[in-house]
Amino acid sequence: MFYVESNSSNPYYQLALEEYIFTHLDPSAEYCLLWQSRNTLYVARNQNTAEEIDQAFVDSAGVRVARRLSGGDAVYLDDDNLAFTYIAGRNTDPDSIRTHFSEAVVQTLAELDIPVEESDGILTIQGKRFSDSARFISHGRMIYHGYVRLDSDPRKLLKALQNKSRTENPVLFPTTSVNAHAPHRITYQTFKTILKRHLFDKHTETYTLTASDKEAVLTLLDEKYETWEWNYTIPSVSR
Repeated sequence: MFYVESNSSNPYYQLALEEYIFTHLDPSAEYCLLWQSRNTLYVARNQNTAEEIDQAFVDSAGVRVARRLSGGDAVYLDDDNLAFTYIAGRNTDPDSIRTHFSEAVVQTLAELDIPVEESDGILTIQGKRFSDSARFISHGRMIYHGYVRLDSDPRKLLKALQNKSRTENPVLFPTTSVNAHAPHRITYQTFKTILKRHLFDKHTETYTLTASDKEAVLTLLDEKYETWEWNYTIPSVSR
């Protein structure tokens, strides 16, 4: 496995980086990213953005809207979440990826004195969900991405969506955060440092983006992920 360090909190950069790794780097290898996203509402691949979001609130609150490749429901992320991305090698078992990440989160929070329950990849604290994920599969490869909610207000998601009844779905609307149960407040950096110990082993290598990699990611960001067309027009299956 390769670990790719990303210090950007720009959602459009992160999504472009995901796609670039998925489509251009070694298809037989696995890659992992741990990152943050500042004040962003992520809509799913085939959602109608204009029908999903409350544009007036999004504009007034400075929330960015970004369309991801995976399906599912809209998700709001800010600096108090740790987001993750796995890009699996060809023919990797999707369930093994989910299990590996879930176990690493459970071990991390156990080290921080927070008991976590795990069932079929769903992580809860005292029966309340604090993490979610989605996947995109194409040509035998997979992007598996999601987040761990550390210390943010999920009510902002409720305000950003037009269809408020959908927030009753616990997959869409996590009902707790890690720090609501922590003896002492856990920062993003602390959580990330401990999680990396449980995620990676001695065989994990760091992949450093080359100048041409970075240029290609920025081109993808500019031509796709920052565009109104991508974020507000329902894409066809082939896009």
